[in-house]
Amino acid sequence: MDTRTSETINKLLNKIRHRLIAMRILWFKDERPDIYNKTFKFETIDAFFYRKLTGNCVSDFANAVYGPFDVKNLKYSDELSEEFRAPIDKLPEIKPAGEIVGEIILEAENLTGLKSGTPVVCGSGDQQCSSVALGLLETNKVKITTGTGTFVDACISKPPFEFYQPLMKLFCLPHALKNFWLIEGVLPTTGAIYRWLRDLLFKDKANLKVGEVEPYKILDAEAEQVPPGSDGLILIPLFSYSMGIFRGLSLKHGRGHLARSILESNGFISRFFLKLMETFGVKTEELSADGGGMKSKLWRRILADITGKKVVVPVNIEDITALGVAVIASTAAKIYGSLKDAVESMVQIHETLEPNPQNLKTYSGIYPEFEKLLLSVVTKLPI
Repeated sequence: MDTRTSETINKLLNKIRHRLIAMRILWFKDERPDIYNKTFKFETIDAFFYRKLTGNCVSDFANAVYGPFDVKNLKYSDELSEEFRAPIDKLPEIKPAGEIVGEIILEAENLTGLKSGTPVVCGSGDQQCSSVALGLLETNKVKITTGTGTFVDACISKPPFEFYQPLMKLFCLPHALKNFWLIEGVLPTTGAIYRWLRDLLFKDKANLKVGEVEPYKILDAEAEQVPPGSDGLILIPLFSYSMGIFRGLSLKHGRGHLARSILESNGFISRFFLKLMETFGVKTEELSADGGGMKSKLWRRILADITGKKVVVPVNIEDITALGVAVIASTAAKIYGSLKDAVESMVQIHETLEPNPQNLKTYSGIYPEFEKLLLSVVTKLPI
């Protein structure tokens, strides 16, 4: 998360951007060579835990991708290592998700209470694990996670580009499923904007007592009274880049309109990413949805109506990533014969929503304006 740069990083910025591990190693090499020269391994957080638990310094593909990693061939790249000046011998060994990386050592047993000899399974990234639990186990399966930000992930069998596509702002990342990848679109702060509105309007009520109406439910109720399209109010949710736009705001709009336009912006940005992914052959009529935002029935409804897709929501809306980790671990431990068997046994569906045809028609009329406005500013993003 450290955003400091150095002279060498700045020279490589167009190519090294988002390769956060490589950027950090290069920063130490430029700015703190005394530390760099003494360093045995630059560990990712997962590698730190694997080493403490098993004695083995190991990381998975989903974390290694932020270093000098070849996404298409799923291995460290000698070419990128040389270009980024990030020596492979200073990085953790990499393993695929679902592989046993070692066993709990006695020292770890004494620290944690976990029994020594217990196998430790290689996990994956948060979006990869939630994708597993949400059933993205074959091509054209797509999920949308709405939390602080929005993640749209599609399962593919061939990587169409290497790591990051700057024109489309899309990532290609290793999946936790062997020989599959994820195309991922990310927009920060979509959920955080709803929290911003809550805190702005309920300064003294952000933590209401039990028995009183929670602020998000008040906003949802008021937003539900506003017609689809928020009476002409459109939000471009680029708040994290200081480029957020409320377009068409007038005296007729109230806080219900502000609330609904925020919820709709998430649907529109999801539709935008789905449209981009179609250029890589991704076609789906169904979306799996999770994350804290999907606790809102209205938000789920809006997502279905704007995208025109059936939306399937699991019981474990907020905990689906952890459940995905359990699916991977239970399969590695031979409790289940495959990830598919584990998902079918462990994941329950809470709700399935079909799009409302009339609302879809309304939103389809608005979407071109949203896209035009988004594209007018997205090309200026510093990413």
